[in-house]
Amino acid sequence: MITRTTRSAKANKEIPVDRSIVFGRCRKALPFILHVVIPTLVGAAIYTLWGTRTLLVFKWYNAFGLTRTVAYLRTVAGPRSALPSVVIFSLPDALWVYALTATMCCIWWDIDGLAKRVWIGVPVLLGVTGELGQLFGLVPGTFDPLDLLAYVVGGVSAVVLTNNSLEVRTAR
Repeated sequence: MITRTTRSAKANKEIPVDRSIVFGRCRKALPFILHVVIPTLVGAAIYTLWGTRTLLVFKWYNAFGLTRTVAYLRTVAGPRSALPSVVIFSLPDALWVYALTATMCCIWWDIDGLAKRVWIGVPVLLGVTGELGQLFGLVPGTFDPLDLLAYVVGGVSAVVLTNNSLEVRTAR
């Protein structure tokens, strides 16, 4: 644990402060950036540049006055017909599940037990449940079996790659 000492205003005494809390239990910034930040940004870029304009994110862009900028970026990025549909519609799903699962791996990486398994499984469960909700008309959107596969592949990949990355960085 990386600590520094700070003074408590109430008790006027020094107390240790855990500075590693910035990245959860993922004490190194690099695994967090590689496994959480980059996949999130790539997924957001795919949605922004080639996604359907009915996605919620486009309402956010409008609210922040970014509609013109996003329209320009979409023009520069080229037609979405140049990309396979799986990249446009399923890869962002895999990436958000990957990033959220990796976040859980960073938080729980040095803890064993049922709680760890449950929390690491939550992102895949959310994705699969939402997709099945689309199948039965309970959740808005279009059901796609490739999205189910994307959620599972994203989650499993995150567990394997993030844990390997954390173990390697811890061993140094």
